[in-house]
Amino acid sequence: MRHGMGQPRSPFARFAVFQHRFSIRRFAVNLSLFGVSSLLAIFVLNGIVGRYLHVSDTLRQAPNARYHYEDDSFAFDVQLNSDGFREPELPVGKAFGAKRVVFLGDSMVFGWGANEPESFVRQAERSLNAGGTERFEAINLGVEGTSPIEYRDTLLSFGAQLQPDVIVLCYYTGNDAISSVPEARRDLRRPRFHQDLLRFYPSHLFSLLRTRLDVTAPPRHAMPGATTPNPLVEYLESTDPVVEYRIEAIAPAMLEKALQWRVNPYLTAGSITEPDILGALQRNSDELIRNPASRMVLEAIKAEADALEAELRVVLIPPGYTIDRGMWPGLEQMGYTVQEELLFHRGFQERMGHYCEALRVPSLDLSPVFQASKEPLYAVLDPHFTPAGNLLAGQTVAQWLLGAGPDAPAESSGEHATFQPVHLCSFDSDAEQCGWHAAGQSFETKLAGGALQLNAGGGELQLETSALTVDSSLINRVYVRMRSGAGTSAALYWGRPPGNTRSDYPFNTRHVAIAPIVSDGAFHTYVFDLPHLSSGWAGRWKALRFDPAVLHPSDEGPRSGEIAIDWMVFGQASPSTQALHPWRSIDALGWSQSDLQQRISQPGFQAVHTWNFEDGPQSWVLEGPGKLSALGGALVVESQSPVPNLRLDGIAVDGAAVNALRFTARAGRGGWGSFYWGPGPENAATDYPFANERGIEFPVMGDGVFHTYTIRLDGTGKPWAGQWSAIRLGPAFFRRDEGTMSGARIEVDEIALGYLPPAS
Repeated sequence: MRHGMGQPRSPFARFAVFQHRFSIRRFAVNLSLFGVSSLLAIFVLNGIVGRYLHVSDTLRQAPNARYHYEDDSFAFDVQLNSDGFREPELPVGKAFGAKRVVFLGDSMVFGWGANEPESFVRQAERSLNAGGTERFEAINLGVEGTSPIEYRDTLLSFGAQLQPDVIVLCYYTGNDAISSVPEARRDLRRPRFHQDLLRFYPSHLFSLLRTRLDVTAPPRHAMPGATTPNPLVEYLESTDPVVEYRIEAIAPAMLEKALQWRVNPYLTAGSITEPDILGALQRNSDELIRNPASRMVLEAIKAEADALEAELRVVLIPPGYTIDRGMWPGLEQMGYTVQEELLFHRGFQERMGHYCEALRVPSLDLSPVFQASKEPLYAVLDPHFTPAGNLLAGQTVAQWLLGAGPDAPAESSGEHATFQPVHLCSFDSDAEQCGWHAAGQSFETKLAGGALQLNAGGGELQLETSALTVDSSLINRVYVRMRSGAGTSAALYWGRPPGNTRSDYPFNTRHVAIAPIVSDGAFHTYVFDLPHLSSGWAGRWKALRFDPAVLHPSDEGPRSGEIAIDWMVFGQASPSTQALHPWRSIDALGWSQSDLQQRISQPGFQAVHTWNFEDGPQSWVLEGPGKLSALGGALVVESQSPVPNLRLDGIAVDGAAVNALRFTARAGRGGWGSFYWGPGPENAATDYPFANERGIEFPVMGDGVFHTYTIRLDGTGKPWAGQWSAIRLGPAFFRRDEGTMSGARIEVDEIALGYLPPAS
């Protein structure tokens, strides 16, 4: 009998419905559990792959890589950890019962050419632990093919994890100068399990699948067992006649070996872009003066070492071809030109030595120890250490770290009593001008006030003379007193021995000495210790060229303005007189100071307006994001802006009574300061009172030390005369892409506006 629509179902029917619903629910639960379990399994597998498997087919910073490399110079095995270093998995936290020493560097530190137990770092570790009661643990963070910017990033990425006691920063002096603006820091740590999980992206597993499923044939002449391309292939396919000419200069047998990776193809390819090794070394070392990037990177590494409460040490590793002439025949077969001056070239070491002295960082140049060795320390066809080189480098560094190594070079005494002038160019008259004249049409020269004045029109500033004959046996030092408002360095060139009447251009980069200058518009004395700055000084020379204010190619600053040369003197410093380092010798005739870019406090300054911040900011405000406070009598800026500026409104400044700014400040970054003035918002056509036509920029020191800067405001070409009610001071900043001040701390101890008598 059929039930009506309102009659209840039987118990069996209700049970069937319940069972059906339970089955659906159970299926959904099981499906969810399966999905979660699958995802968890994927990410666990991803973590295992990231920890234990090599997921890249290249050999640079390749986590978990395992490979054997062999060529005509070396045969060795490499095993890297999950972070791409030649170490077991990196420890976390302080070393227990040992002093931890972290080594930073490129392939020289990595130990290219040696098995890991025979590498430079392991040799140093064994020497450190030989016979002493203190135990040392060495961590090798060297990565082949890297530069100081990456050394910085490596320390910033892994320093906090490792908590080192000592950091040994190793520069390879053949190519470790930085020629570009340092990039922002990069975190080199690989994504960990929880990071991949939070991003919902199994990065290691995907990388492994992508690598293993890629059926693309490796590039032609790729590294055996990998897809690393051979750098020579690009040049072989070039139709550039210069490239073709330089490839022809490579011996065919050597080219074939390089294509087969039997000799170092990177070293061979270098002859195509830069066949003159000596010229490349000189430019590499001069770049340390012309470009502040190397100093900025060293300062960043020093700041991180200080934050980690670790001692920073610097080791300077010379190229093999400056130590052993046995490498030269192989280099010539690779297409290079070599000169006797290559031996003992130490331009990079001398220039980097200044930075270390200024930052109070101990440094060790391995050149003297290497030069005294009778063992072959470098491979004949490769720039890396032999077993003897790794052993000697490791032992020497260990002895130095223990306090028993070579002494640091003695500081210059600044003694000038033994200097004997030979030629004096005083510029009081045409007869005393020594024949110096403009070498181009972009500027003009004139004698005025006992000085040679150069009024630049925006081109290159070059003076030439052939009226002097300079003999290196009689002349080894040149002093120049001059002033300039632009430029970062000065360059003295020489060429054309007497009797040489060839019409070709006599100057080249083999015969040049570079010294830094302070472009503040004030007179300074600069010194060129010629044998100290260049290995090409020996001889007699008839042609001279002086570039008084050289701008770095990356600097877009002003190329016009007035430069005045008060005098130049060529002479001989006795052999007992120590060479003056160019960075520590500015104004050495009148005063000596360890930090050359610090401005001299000019005498006679009479303050009209003074702010000392004992009682607070005194109406100064910070433009842009950040925090401004007064602490201990100083104005403290904690900037969140790329260019922090301090502003003061409601002041009455008379341009007739005030002509100079003086302030004392310190900053851990930056290379420039600025000062702007305006009529104030109530009198201005727009709400913002500052404009480029009423402002100046000047160099400052970003070394974390207090410096006093005195800046003349008149005679700058900007309209200073008048009444001003708003001023703005930028105590430290970077230009363009040099860096950012965001996150920086700046302290301003005092600001004053006043009157400064005309310079004598």
